Amino acid sequence: MKCSECGSDYIKKVGTIVEKDSIAGKYKVHVEYYECENCHDKLYSLETCKILDKERLKRRKKIMKYEKYMHHGNKVWVRSDLIGKHRDYCLCMVCKKLDVTDRKKNCKIANAVFKNSVKFNLVTPMWECPEFLCKNYM
Repeated sequence: MKCSECGSDYIKKVGTIVEKDSIAGKYKVHVEYYECENCHDKLYSLETCKILDKERLKRRKKIMKYEKYMHHGNKVWVRSDLIGKHRDYCLCMVCKKLDVTDRKKNCKIANAVFKNSVKFNLVTPMWECPEFLCKNYM
């Protein structure tokens, strides 16, 4: 089997590989895999991918706990490690178009998302937005 990166041959190996997941972090799994003898690109079989996925999900399950808590007078479900962090990730909080003292001055997107959040008792941090203008903090 030829490497798609450099054209060299893959060599079948069995060993411990380290994977990294945004939630589960780094974890090690002892599996069979193929490694390019030149550029060290790794190739995993379907069976190896299933083993890696199973380990990742097992580790995520240990980390990700869910609970209900009061938010603006309503009981809502949340992942425990994210309680109260919506402002840390929301683009609106650092956007020039947000005016917390007068909603009429906010952009239409922020107002529509907020209206929907209130209607359904949601917390909706804005991750991406076509109208975003970063505030100048300097």
